[in-house]
Amino acid sequence: MGDFRLKFFEKGTVTRTLRKNGAKRGAMTAHYFFKTAKANKEKDIFDSLDKLISESINRVAKK
Repeated sequence: MGDFRLKFFEKGTVTRTLRKNGAKRGAMTAHYFFKTAKANKEKDIFDSLDKLISESINRVAKK
């Protein structure tokens, strides 16, 4: 993840409290923006890679 702040949206945070007076600062729930995007495109990417590798192997085998 390029921007360091994106990990807080993707993974969430635990409840934070201040050491000085114990004030609570809240927590963020994980939203998994990138997990769903990855799952949607992963099959297409692997199919494309498999096709390119197979074509390269066939081209070398024909020589």
